[in-house]
Amino acid sequence: MQLEVNITGNFGSGMLHKDQLVDIPDDGTIKMLLKELRHIFNTKFFSISNLNSNLYLIMVNGEKIEPKKAKRYRLQKSDKISILQPLQGGS
Repeated sequence: MQLEVNITGNFGSGMLHKDQLVDIPDDGTIKMLLKELRHIFNTKFFSISNLNSNLYLIMVNGEKIEPKKAKRYRLQKSDKISILQPLQGGS
């Protein structure tokens, strides 16, 4: 299935703000999606370990997916997926 993923943040290869089409199997999981994103962007940033470290978060249909559930979370064709880097800094 083909999914549109909104990606916003600095993910190791510079600042990204784009909608990316990603192909994964029909019974695909977030883990499979992250593997494909690593390949597309040629970076290891999109890993489960970085997700577990809260370096980025994943939202599906507006709801945050907890890292412990992300590995096995099954995606559907109609899902709206966002990968965001939390805001940092300030004074």
